[in-house]
Amino acid sequence: MKTGFFVFLLLFCKIVIAQSVSGVVRDAETEQRMLVVNVYIPELGKGVVTNGDGEYEIANMPKGTFKIQFSFIGYETLIQTVKIENEEVFLDVSLWPSVVETHEIVISAAYQTSQDENPVKVEQLSVDEINRSGASTLMEALSNIAGVEQVSTGVGIGKPVIRGLSYNRVLVYSMGVRIENQQWGDEHGLGMNEMGIERVEIIKGPSSLLYGSEAMGGVMHLISEKPANTGTLVGEYNVKLFSNTLGASSNLGVKGTGKTFRFSIRAGHQSHADYQTGTKERVTNSRFNESSIKSSVGMTKKWISSTFSHNYINSNVGIPEEIGKQTTSRKQEFPHQTISSHLFSSQNTLFLGNAKLKSNFGYMTNNRKEFEEPEFPDKLGQAELYMQSKTFNYDLKWYFPPSERAEYIVGLQGHDQWTGNAGAEVLVPDAFISELGAVGMAKYNLKKLTLQLGARYDVRKIDTEEMGVPLEAGYMPALKLDFGSLNGSFGGSFHLNKKLLFRFNAASGYRAPNLAELASNGVHSGTSRYEIGNANLKNEQNYEVDVSSHFHSKHATADVAVFYNTISNYIFIGPTDSLIESNQVYTYVQENAVLYGGEATLDIHPHPLDWLHLEVSYSMVIGDRSDGSSLPLIPANKVRTTVKTELKDWKFLEQPYVHVNVVSAFAQNRVSEFETATGGYNLVNAGMGAKINLGKQQVDLSFSVSNVLNTAYYDHLSRLKYDGIYNIGRNFVLGLRVPINPLVPHKRVNG
Repeated sequence: MKTGFFVFLLLFCKIVIAQSVSGVVRDAETEQRMLVVNVYIPELGKGVVTNGDGEYEIANMPKGTFKIQFSFIGYETLIQTVKIENEEVFLDVSLWPSVVETHEIVISAAYQTSQDENPVKVEQLSVDEINRSGASTLMEALSNIAGVEQVSTGVGIGKPVIRGLSYNRVLVYSMGVRIENQQWGDEHGLGMNEMGIERVEIIKGPSSLLYGSEAMGGVMHLISEKPANTGTLVGEYNVKLFSNTLGASSNLGVKGTGKTFRFSIRAGHQSHADYQTGTKERVTNSRFNESSIKSSVGMTKKWISSTFSHNYINSNVGIPEEIGKQTTSRKQEFPHQTISSHLFSSQNTLFLGNAKLKSNFGYMTNNRKEFEEPEFPDKLGQAELYMQSKTFNYDLKWYFPPSERAEYIVGLQGHDQWTGNAGAEVLVPDAFISELGAVGMAKYNLKKLTLQLGARYDVRKIDTEEMGVPLEAGYMPALKLDFGSLNGSFGGSFHLNKKLLFRFNAASGYRAPNLAELASNGVHSGTSRYEIGNANLKNEQNYEVDVSSHFHSKHATADVAVFYNTISNYIFIGPTDSLIESNQVYTYVQENAVLYGGEATLDIHPHPLDWLHLEVSYSMVIGDRSDGSSLPLIPANKVRTTVKTELKDWKFLEQPYVHVNVVSAFAQNRVSEFETATGGYNLVNAGMGAKINLGKQQVDLSFSVSNVLNTAYYDHLSRLKYDGIYNIGRNFVLGLRVPINPLVPHKRVNG
């Protein structure tokens, strides 16, 4: 009887034992135990910090194979793989001191893994780097990455450019969902900000295998901030002040995590007056303001990890056209636009033994109103253009149980979108767009060689409604169009040794023509031009080859990447000699094209001056049409040089730094027939900051100056240069971050 009872007790205990991973983190050189090391599993949104004995434990783990990330300032980030079965897993690790920056687990790739296993390098820019840059907007900060630029209309409107491709050729993701905010428009900006994000990941080159249509140039993925560590409730307040625009940006956030559930909420606002150029003139109506709120709730159990998120952004943005009345007013003048967006997302992972099913669903509404000065007083407040869109996204992926050498994924991905008009004028017709893609991917680990390959087929249907009266200006006939494309990717990474890595990738991508290109027929109030679409346009199809290398040592890192990208049926808009209603007519045409170029970066920490960083990057891209002429909107070649010092802690200052940055843009004389050449320029930027201990409270303080010499310059991708308007002049930026949680001392204890 007693024997049977004890057998039952042992079996019961084995069943109820919580699946967990635990261990000790040590310094690899001294073998001392390290406290306050961040231990995080991105796939589960679960994290802890090591305690006073250097120990950690992540409990309530589901079965499966996971990547665990160990990170601490001044040490190499370590990524380990663990397989969770029905019992506790013990994993002790050691971190190596390093003055060279290392990257976190890549979220945007098909397989969430370390940077070294990807066939193309995924650029990562953390929110700390964004804040230290002194940029007025997120898009301005991202343009500091080699190979990434922006098409700008003043400070408040910026569109991403990756290796010479932009507009609907670059896809933006946030909260696991593709952003649909009518990116075909010249003055339609990124539509997202840095509030509530951890970092931005950027994939350069065709990514249609994983993301479908419109990812032929690359993907910009805004990664949400990490949840609070298990068992904690924390918050923070951020504020930035800008001298040039007399602007202010602030946000307040709170987040907490229990054993099973987690939540976060953050709200913010920013406001800017007209920006001032290097000639000390303010650019009329370049003012903008924006309010946003972001929240999420989630849970992790043994069989599921789920997060539901919401993001609301409301913007009022002026459309600058001249240097007129000099004022610091924030009240919008004509023309201007108001944009409101709601983004809902549900990200779920269902764990079924060693297999898993990932399902992401998203719903986004985007309402954009553009206003011009009315001819009659009774029309005041009526939008010339009022464009609405509602988009439902879905992404289902089945991950087969991984073996020691192979991993396989199959999935379905698509979206349904409705667009409509409610303004006085119509630029594009009401329409319904549906897209569906099926994908299969594989990854093979062959000792020093990692291979990834896959194929995908997409279909897109576009149905537009008849708009206007036949034979009259502005008439748009109904269209029913079908597009399809087969795409694939094959690439890998090869570790020659511990210091040298080579990557190669061959991939294709595609983009179906958008509504503006197919069916527009009217005056676009934001640009004052009459645009006529072309219903006979074909898919854009590109094929790109990327080759890159990465060198990593204790005191230096270097990356070199080259690419060659051919595009069939490249779509672009150009002016004609015709006029309609006193507006010049623009039409859409197609021609084959090629883009090629590359980037090189070098980061040196000269020994024994480990506190000194020298970073140099170079980027170039050339874009030509098949007739030998240049493609439009190709950025100028640039060299960015940064000298940064990371000093020792001193009294109440922790991690103090000082940096000086010089951006040298070459002249851009390779221009399309509708563009003008742009001269070169040099900009000097600087900054400093530190964590400051004020009793038991710690704050992060930063101070930066962009365009220190107040240089008057035109960037080649500035749309205002055609009006003789320079880019922004000198800008002092003061930033403050106040954590709302007890200060944790920075110590290590003996093992």
